[in-house]
Amino acid sequence: MFKLGHHKLIFSNPRTSTRNRTLNLPVSDRQVFHDISGEMMRRFLGEITMNFRRVGVMVGNLNERGE
Repeated sequence: MFKLGHHKLIFSNPRTSTRNRTLNLPVSDRQVFHDISGEMMRRFLGEITMNFRRVGVMVGNLNERGE
């Protein structure tokens, strides 16, 4: 289960930019991750004007089920 979604864009030049989103409760559902990730990327891409060459997506603040 995770509570943190993290995206990192690496641009054509050496610049990088990151965005994080912390959830109120831990989740383990892939569809929830997909929906949150898609929403974050749409906002992220709406903010940038430069070309990017790589996108990183990760989850964090991991917990075992039942904690």
